[in-house]
Amino acid sequence: MDLSDKVTVITGASSGLGKALAARLAHEKARLILLSRSAQKLQDIAWYIAQEGGLCSCFSCNVTDLSQVKNAISYVTEAYGTVDVLINCATIWQEGTTESHTDEKVREMFEVNSLGVISMTREVLPHMKKAGHGSILNIVSSAGIDIRENAPIYTATKFAERGFTESLKKEVGGSGIRVMGLYPGGLDGDLFTTQPFEMTGEHKRTIKDTVADIAVFMLTQPEEIVIDRVQAQRPDARS
Repeated sequence: MDLSDKVTVITGASSGLGKALAARLAHEKARLILLSRSAQKLQDIAWYIAQEGGLCSCFSCNVTDLSQVKNAISYVTEAYGTVDVLINCATIWQEGTTESHTDEKVREMFEVNSLGVISMTREVLPHMKKAGHGSILNIVSSAGIDIRENAPIYTATKFAERGFTESLKKEVGGSGIRVMGLYPGGLDGDLFTTQPFEMTGEHKRTIKDTVADIAVFMLTQPEEIVIDRVQAQRPDARS
C-alpha cells in the first residue's frame, strides 16, 4: 500500500520509537498527525519533518484522557475526512516487583498501555468502517509474548494489549480493516533512558530505527495482505 497522503495518526510521537516512526513515515509522504503529552517535543519533531518536506499536524493529547482523545480524532476526521492509519505507540515502561509499585503507577501503566490503545481505537474504528478500509498497528512489546519476571505489571498491560489486538483482528475481519501487532524487544531511546532506575540488558536493546523500518514494511504491503504479528529483537535477547 502506498502511504502517500494517507492520514496517519501516531500516539507517543514525541520520543523514542514514536518519533522514529514519524520521521520514517514522513519519507513515505504520509499525512501525519502526531499525538503526545509533550507539546514542545512535538513541535521539535514537526520542525524536522517540515525541513524534510513532510506534512504533519501536532496535538497535545494524553491517551488516558478520553475527552482529549475524542477532540483529537474529531479534528482529524473533520479536517481530512477519515483516518487511514492508526499507530498506537504511546507506552510507559516500569521495572519493579508487584509490591514495589504504587497504586497510582499501576493504574497509570494500564491506562496508557492498555486502555489508551482501546480508547484511540474506539474513536477511529467508526471512520475506518465507513470508509471500508484502514490499518491499525499496535506497537505492543515482546513482553506481550514472553513473560518478564522483573516487570510483572508492565507485562500484564502488554498481555492485555496483545489480547485486544488479536481479538480486534477477528472482530473486524472482512471489513477491509487490517489489524497488526508489532512486538519489539527492548528499544534504545527515550522510553528507557528517561526512567528513574537502572535498565537491565543494555546490550540487548533493539535499534528503534530498524523497528520503524519493520513497521513501515508491514503497513506498505498490499491492502489484501496482513502481516498481523511480528516479533523483532536481537538474536541474543532471550538469553
